[in-house]
Amino acid sequence: MRIIDTLYGTLKGVVSAEFYPQGKLKACIITIYSELETEYGKLIPQYEEDQVRRKYTSSVSFYESGKLKSIVLNDQTVIHTMYGEFAAEKITFYENGVIKRLFPLDGKITGYWTEDNEYTLAKEYTFNLSCGAIKGKIISLHFYPSWQLKSISLWPKERVVVKMKEQEIQIRTGISFYESGKIKSCEPAMPTEVLTPIGKVMAYDTRAIGIHGENNSLVFDEQGRARKVVCSTDLIEIYDENNIKTIYSPQKTQSLLNPDKKEIVPLYIAFYNHKVSINEEIEYALDKYSFVVKHYYLFFQTACGDCSNCNLCS
Repeated sequence: MRIIDTLYGTLKGVVSAEFYPQGKLKACIITIYSELETEYGKLIPQYEEDQVRRKYTSSVSFYESGKLKSIVLNDQTVIHTMYGEFAAEKITFYENGVIKRLFPLDGKITGYWTEDNEYTLAKEYTFNLSCGAIKGKIISLHFYPSWQLKSISLWPKERVVVKMKEQEIQIRTGISFYESGKIKSCEPAMPTEVLTPIGKVMAYDTRAIGIHGENNSLVFDEQGRARKVVCSTDLIEIYDENNIKTIYSPQKTQSLLNPDKKEIVPLYIAFYNHKVSINEEIEYALDKYSFVVKHYYLFFQTACGDCSNCNLCS
C-alpha cells in the first residue's frame, strides 16, 4: 500500500494504482479513509468494500493535469448544484472542475442485489425546466461544461410528463437538452402524435434500449420542430409527380431472443435540408412529393411480445 499526494489532499492505502507515462497518478483504489478538498466540499473516496451492493472499482481517477476526473464516494454525499442539492455516490468531472455526470446511486446489479433493490433506495427529485416541472427518480444527471443541464436519465419504471409547445408528452428513459435549455430529445412512453413536415406521426420506438436519456428516438430542433421520429405504428404513403405511390410501414419479424414472440421493426424518419429520409436510406424532397400518414395500427396496448393482449401485428 502507498500514500500519494494529489492537488486535493493525500490518498492513503493506495492499491491497484495506474499512472500516466510521465508518472502522474491516473486512477487507483484506496483502502484507508482519505479526504479530498474540492470546490464541492470535502469528498471521501470509497475505501470500504461492500460485497453485496457496491462495485469494486477505482475510487478516484485524474486527468494528466492532476485535476479530478471521477470519484466513487464511500457514502452518499449531498452535492450543491445550480439545479439544487443532489445526493451522489459517484461523480465525474470536466477538467475545468464542473461536474460532468452525477449518479445518486452506484450499486451493482447481481443475483443478490436486484434493480428493484436499487430502485427502492432512489429518491425523487423535482426539476423546474423550460418544459415544465418534472418529478421522478433519476439514474444520473449530465451537464455541459457551462453547468447547463445536458440530460436526465430516469429509472426504467419512471414516467414523467414534459411540455412541448402546447403538447404534453409522457416519457420514459430520459430527456436531453440543448445548452440553451430547450428540449433536444425525449423517449415517448407510448405512441404519441407529433406534428412533422409530412403530417402527424405517432412517435414510439418499440426497440428503445433505455440505457440513458441522451440518444432518444424523438428529436427536436431548438425551435421545437420534430427532426427525427421513430414510428412503430403508422403507414406512410408517398406520391411522386405522376401519382405513383410508395408505401412504408413498420415490419414484424421473429424475435431473436424468443422464437415464440414477434418484434416490431420501426420506421426511422428524419427531416433535414427540406427533405425527409426513411430508414436512413431513401430521401424525398418535401416540395416534390406528397405524403399521407395513416395511423395503421390503432390499438397498441402493450410492449411487443405480449401478443395475446396486442393486435399491433394483426
